Amino acid sequence: MTWDKLRDLEEVKQQGRRAWRERDAHELAMKQAQSQIDMVQSRVDAVDRVVAELIQSKPGTFASREEIAAWQAKLDELQAARAGFNEQRRNLNSIVASERMQVIKLSHLIDHLQRSVVNLQNAVEGRSPSGGWEGGLFRI
Repeated sequence: MTWDKLRDLEEVKQQGRRAWRERDAHELAMKQAQSQIDMVQSRVDAVDRVVAELIQSKPGTFASREEIAAWQAKLDELQAARAGFNEQRRNLNSIVASERMQVIKLSHLIDHLQRSVVNLQNAVEGRSPSGGWEGGLFRI
């Protein structure tokens, strides 16, 4: 009985260590994606500033067709770039949300494994796991 519980205890601890490492990896991926979002957002802001300046310098009523066409082409180019940056940001936001969900799931798993470790340690030491609250954790 005790050997089985010791083996179970070691297995649960190993699962906890793996879950902890996996959660850390997901947190890092989430932080990296968030920093990329910040970088893309700064590009969107820069494009917005250039578009505002371009709109301010819109050719006047007496401008030639070539000037108007060049101005419109530049505006279209900037709007396409902004749309591309917004698409990147949406994709990165999806990555952040997915990574955040994995972090939450793994955090719950780690909490469960920590309670299991306490229960198994109590069983190995011969304490009754049905004793209720002890050390702030409810033993199941």
